[in-house]
Amino acid sequence: GDVTATRFVHDVCLHIGDDTIRLPSARRAVQASAIGTRAHGVANGMLAFALEETGDNPEAERCGRIALEHDGNDMWARHALAHVYESQARHDAALELLVQSSAHWSTQNMLSGHLWWHVGIRLFHHGAIDDAVAVLDEQLTSRTAFGLADSTSLLWRLTLNGAAVDGRWGALADSWAANSQRHTCGFLDLHAALAFAAVPTHRGAERFWSGVPASHAVGGTFNDVTFRRVVTPLAAGLRAFGDGDMSGAAEGLAAAGPDLARIGGSVLQRDVVGETLAVARSR
Repeated sequence: GDVTATRFVHDVCLHIGDDTIRLPSARRAVQASAIGTRAHGVANGMLAFALEETGDNPEAERCGRIALEHDGNDMWARHALAHVYESQARHDAALELLVQSSAHWSTQNMLSGHLWWHVGIRLFHHGAIDDAVAVLDEQLTSRTAFGLADSTSLLWRLTLNGAAVDGRWGALADSWAANSQRHTCGFLDLHAALAFAAVPTHRGAERFWSGVPASHAVGGTFNDVTFRRVVTPLAAGLRAFGDGDMSGAAEGLAAAGPDLARIGGSVLQRDVVGETLAVARSR
């Protein structure tokens, strides 16, 4: 019904960063579902995430709580509410909200690893570096493309802030070099670029760097334009960062910024670009 269709829209928008579609579709799903039904709870969870991504945190929190009142094990709603807390730097609330439900994560294959990523990010922001590294090593073990993105994102933030990460980057770069989804999705290429920037001498690095602009050099699809307008300067900036060229890094990362949402993911996930740009400009 309306909620199922909206969920498909929601997932597509998560890949293309288009809140102009996601937000009104979620509102319509809430309006079309009967209060007290499972569908109403699910719709409110989707609306909570869409609202948070557009900066309306008070309303997002209200909708997230409605969703959890319908089903406390609705992990997408819990995830959306965690985003609200995280965007407000309410780290303790985010950790409590997440960890108290961790026993149910194993039933949610598509989300469990990403929820652990959220825990790792909160621990990192708390300064609990050893605990964040433990989450990386013990929980973020998936080698699917999006699983690799979670691992890479957390490890990059740890590295960027001076944490000792030993030889972990080599294994991640190996996994990205072997992954068949390179150059299919801007969000994934962002994270592959982080891994190869961390290991500039990796055997797969040059093939990746040259493949970014070549893979979508022609064509008029949304993805083609995203790669030319956003992913290509983004990759160039990260390559420069890995090579120690902070001026080049700042130039490439800044050029990708205005249209960065086109690569998909959430505001929090894309923040890694802004964090890296700030470091490049400070050096």
